[in-house]
Amino acid sequence: MAIATGRSPDKSPEPDLRIDPQAEAALKSARLEIGAVQRSNGAEGMYNPEVVALQALLRLELDARQVATDKEFAYFAANESRRLLNARQIFVFRGIKPAQLTLTAISSLATVDRDTPLAGVMQGLARKLATSAQGRAIRAFEFDDFDAQTQSIRQTYPFGFFLWAPLTDRSGKVFAGLLFARETAWNADEAMVAERIVGAYAHAWMALAPDISRPNLLTKLRRSLRPSLVVVLLILAGFIPVPITALAPAEIIAAEPAIYAAKIDGVIKAIDIEPGEHVVAGQKLVEFEDAEIRGQFEIAERNVQLAAAKVEQYSQASFVDPAARREVAVAKADYEVKKAERDYAADQLSKAVIVAKQAGIALFDDKREWIGRPVIVGQRILQIADPEKVETRIDLGVSDSLVLKKAARVKLFLDSDPLHPINGQISQASAEAHVIEGNTLAYRVEGQLDLAKRAIPRIGVRGTAEIFGQRWPLAFYLFRRPLTFVRQRFGF
Repeated sequence: MAIATGRSPDKSPEPDLRIDPQAEAALKSARLEIGAVQRSNGAEGMYNPEVVALQALLRLELDARQVATDKEFAYFAANESRRLLNARQIFVFRGIKPAQLTLTAISSLATVDRDTPLAGVMQGLARKLATSAQGRAIRAFEFDDFDAQTQSIRQTYPFGFFLWAPLTDRSGKVFAGLLFARETAWNADEAMVAERIVGAYAHAWMALAPDISRPNLLTKLRRSLRPSLVVVLLILAGFIPVPITALAPAEIIAAEPAIYAAKIDGVIKAIDIEPGEHVVAGQKLVEFEDAEIRGQFEIAERNVQLAAAKVEQYSQASFVDPAARREVAVAKADYEVKKAERDYAADQLSKAVIVAKQAGIALFDDKREWIGRPVIVGQRILQIADPEKVETRIDLGVSDSLVLKKAARVKLFLDSDPLHPINGQISQASAEAHVIEGNTLAYRVEGQLDLAKRAIPRIGVRGTAEIFGQRWPLAFYLFRRPLTFVRQRFGF
């Protein structure tokens, strides 16, 4: 029976599901046959089992030619064939070759799990039937007719009688098949009906797609070159340049803050401001315990006064006493020493109070942790920063140092606003790695942020920074860490 597909050699064909003239003639003949059966029984228009069966067969063939896709047809064949055949379960197989038949549909199931033991046995059974000498003929058999391959599920599968109905293409090669199963034996009449059904199925199924059993030269060439083409494309993709990136924790810090450290060794008496408080120039910030320093200053002041009195005494006596003239120079030298000691004590006393030299926000820890704490000269206590001048500090792990370069592009994702990243670039980085939180080594990196059209983030806000390094091949980007691990693990 010829199939009118209406295919064009220049583009993929749309399936033509129209019944060709021969099929239409067969339908007319069947309708005449129905009329003859009705007239022979003398009960035209009344219920007749034979007429109903013939009508069901014609309806099934007509519906089969209305299916639009290959997948839908497999589902249709598995479930609609029950109209005429009293099968308890139907398995549908499809493949390019008889030895490659694959289970594609099972009656009453929406999907097929080919990993189940039953699916594996039925698929193997269909391939064995299709490749046998009688693989193109309708065949009824029992489960026990086959070897031990099927005996593994024979005890649990309730249906022991099968009907094999192959679907063949124009050259007679099996490209699909239906396997009907039930608990009673199949008779010759049912085999004849199955033969008629699969004949219609083969015609309709082959009309949905090109003849997969006989691929053309281009299809064969494409299938043979497909694995090689995939490998070549993957190799070429490995040379695509992509930027090496790294993610690292980041924090907003003050740019160029004024650092206030202890100028004397002592104990902090009081901190007159709160963390985050805005201060003005000249405002008192920190006070040290100054009792000892103040006492030293007062003693030095007394010693200066005493030395000054001695100078005056010897100066007056030098007019009449030659020995006094010799003591004048010594008294003056002692006066200068005492005066220097006083000045030093006064300077130390002035350092007992730290005063703000500029306006800004005070940055330090909880002041209760500082009060009463002994500090040494140079120990940092607080910072005064301009809230309008901020930058970011990034702790970049040593394993990602490949992206570390001057003016590298940075994209900062703040935890408080992750959907609006801030662009920037690296301004400087530490030469040596330092131990950070988590007992890991990292480089301290500082970056300038582009805040021209954004609200300035608050100092202390944390987030994640993405640093963009130079471009490397995609293969290096993907296998950089595995290669590093292998070299460190095996030493080559």
